[in-house]
Amino acid sequence: MNIVHVLEAGMLVCFGISWPFNIAKSLRSRTAKGKSVAFELLIIAGYLCGLVGKFILGNLSYVVFFYIADILMVAADLVLTLRNRRLDASATKYNMKKRHRRLQNRRRCFMRKVIRVYRQAPAYRLRYSQALPSK
Repeated sequence: MNIVHVLEAGMLVCFGISWPFNIAKSLRSRTAKGKSVAFELLIIAGYLCGLVGKFILGNLSYVVFFYIADILMVAADLVLTLRNRRLDASATKYNMKKRHRRLQNRRRCFMRKVIRVYRQAPAYRLRYSQALPSK
C-alpha cells in the first residue's frame, strides 16, 4: 500500500462525502435552480479520466472503488437534476396558464364594471337633468 494511494483515496472520500447531501437536497427541493448539467458532466468526465488513468497505468487498487462510487453518485445527482428541470418547466407552464386565466378573469370583471357603469350612465344623466330647472 503506497501513500499516494491512501492520499488519493482520502481525496475521493472527501469529494464523495458531499454527493449524498447534494442528492438528498435535490430530492427534497424538487427544483433544479442553482444546478448546472454542464458542471456535473465535467465532474463525471474528471472522474472518468482519473479512472482511465488508473487502468492505463495498471494501478488497480481499492481506489478504483471510490472512483466508481463517486461516478455513480454524480450520475444519480445528474439524473435528479434533469428530472427537476422537467418539473420546473411543467410548473412554469402551469403557472403561466394560471396567470393567463387570472388576467382573463380580471379583464372580464373590468368589462362587466364598464358595461354596468355605461348602462347606468343614461339613467343617471336623465335623473339629474330632469331635476335641473329649465331656463
